[in-house]
Amino acid sequence: MTRPRTGTPAGRQMVRELLTAHAPLRSDVVALRDGLEMLDAATTRTQDVEELLGGLTVADLTWQLKAGCQHFCAHLDVHHAIEDARMLPVIRRQFPQLTDQIGQLRREHEEVRQMITRIRADARRLNPKDERSVHVVLEQIVALADHLQAHLDFEEQTLFPYFLRMDRDWHTG
Repeated sequence: MTRPRTGTPAGRQMVRELLTAHAPLRSDVVALRDGLEMLDAATTRTQDVEELLGGLTVADLTWQLKAGCQHFCAHLDVHHAIEDARMLPVIRRQFPQLTDQIGQLRREHEEVRQMITRIRADARRLNPKDERSVHVVLEQIVALADHLQAHLDFEEQTLFPYFLRMDRDWHTG
């Protein structure tokens, strides 16, 4: 969604803030997927893994992906926890007609929470010499990326028109 030119000043600010929060979620899940696809492809040939890892000086790709998965999942979990605890109750009070959509967003947050719990556990076991460990996390990240893109699109399309009608930021209730 593009940044709005109409609506209340508070509403436009809320849209800008949520777009700013969603942008790295969208890009980071794609970067994780791409890195895991590289690692998954490299596990098919031991020589490829050794070449890939041999060129890294700070930390190997597997370590970076493990840490990246943990960081991304923790960030996403906190993001949704804030929305569930603060944003969605305010929106529901001000716009009771959104009760069903807010229920859907909460269910999707729980689905994401379950997905990231599995990803975090499996990412700790990533091993470039164990093709299955890489492929499991890759499949999970691909599923999360698809689910998250659809979820963020739905959230933005559903809530932004109502944000633009609000006179006060949801942070202040």
